[in-house]
Amino acid sequence: MIDPVTLQMTRDVVAIFGVLAGLSYYILTIRNANKARRTQTLMQLRENLLTKEWLNDYTELLEAEYTDYDDFLRKYDSSVNRDNYTKRYRLWTYLDGIGYHLHRGLIDRDSVYHLLQGLGASMQWRKWRPVIEEQRKRYDNPDWWMWFEYLAGEESKMRVERGLPPETTDADGYFSS
Repeated sequence: MIDPVTLQMTRDVVAIFGVLAGLSYYILTIRNANKARRTQTLMQLRENLLTKEWLNDYTELLEAEYTDYDDFLRKYDSSVNRDNYTKRYRLWTYLDGIGYHLHRGLIDRDSVYHLLQGLGASMQWRKWRPVIEEQRKRYDNPDWWMWFEYLAGEESKMRVERGLPPETTDADGYFSS
C-alpha cells in the first residue's frame, strides 16, 4: 500500500508540474504573439513605403529648394503651396511615428535600419532640419517632430555602427544651397 504522505506529495508535484507547463505554454504563446505583431507592424510600414505616392513625395521633398526660412515660407508655406505642405506633413508624420515606435521598443533598431535603407529618415531630416528648428522657435513648440529627429539620429548611429559615415554623401545635390 502507498503511504498517504507520499501519495499527497506525488499529487502536489504533479500539480506543480502542470502549473509550470501551463505557465510555460502561456509565456511562449505571448512571445510568439508579440513577434507576430511586430512583424505585422513592420510589414505594414514597409508596404506604405513602397507606394508610388510615397516614393514620389519622398523624392520631391528632397528636391525642394530654399535658402532660408523666409524663402521656405514664400515657396512652400501651406498658404501658398498646399500640395507641398500636405506631402511634407504626411511624410514627417509617418517618420515621426516610426521614431516613436522605435523609441517605445515596438520595433527594433535593425528592422528600422533595413526598412529605411539606412538613410530614409536622416536624409529628410538633414533637408528639413533648419525649417523644423525655426518652426519650433517661432511656434514655441520644442517637441515638434521630436520623434522624426530621434529616428534620424538613431539611423545615423546605426550607420556608424556598421562602419559607415553618419550621413550619406550628397551625390544628387539635395543639400546644397
